[in-house]
Amino acid sequence: MLKITLILTSVFLFVSCQEKLEPIEVIKEVEVQPELIEEDYFNYDTLKGIYTGDFAGSKIRIIVNYSSNTNAIGYNIHKGLQRNISGKVLNSNDTIFMTLAEPGDHKYDGVFNLTFIGEDQHPTAIWASNSGKIKPKTFSLTKKVVEEFDDDKLNENSIPAYFDSAMDSIGIYNFDEDGFVVFIYYPSSDKENRIEQYQEIKGTWSFNDKKITIDWENNDLFGSSEIFSVIKNDYEFHMIEEGGRTITPSYW
Repeated sequence: MLKITLILTSVFLFVSCQEKLEPIEVIKEVEVQPELIEEDYFNYDTLKGIYTGDFAGSKIRIIVNYSSNTNAIGYNIHKGLQRNISGKVLNSNDTIFMTLAEPGDHKYDGVFNLTFIGEDQHPTAIWASNSGKIKPKTFSLTKKVVEEFDDDKLNENSIPAYFDSAMDSIGIYNFDEDGFVVFIYYPSSDKENRIEQYQEIKGTWSFNDKKITIDWENNDLFGSSEIFSVIKNDYEFHMIEEGGRTITPSYW
């Protein structure tokens, strides 16, 4: 009887020992290297400037006044309509994507998406209207090159100097450096009330091959687009429209 008891006790101890053996979890410390942020060496100041392009048959100007690695601010001018634009900047391997939205409170407002390849001066652009009722526009832009002022040579930089407050037989023209032009005139007097109020017509101008093209906003005085040839006599430059209208600098 004692022998049997001893055997059973031994088996019990053996089983108890087997139950206490558990797998040991080995924990290893893994050193995690911090993620290295690639240095952004792109010069975002190179994106600032005046860009011109053909927007469905008429000139558009997109002016970028400020640009960083995250944001951009500026405005655009098309047929005398000037709209502020602002939005985001994204750099992907030196390809810059710039999304610029107009305020949204005008029926023609939308969003511009510009793509720059490095410091290329000819970005591509897509414009889509907020309403979706206007077909998207795809076009290319060219950055305005700053040329030195030359008294004997007319270029995009000297035109505003020559033709600021220029005039013809019916009104005064103001040409701005950013491509904006405004014509101020006095319509015929109201014979009954004798009230005379000056009127403004706004537009966008561009210069190419000694000719100035003006794309006007809708108006009752001029056509939607006019082309002026630029000539110079012994003393001054003149702008002569194909129909014969002449614009002369007012300081002469």
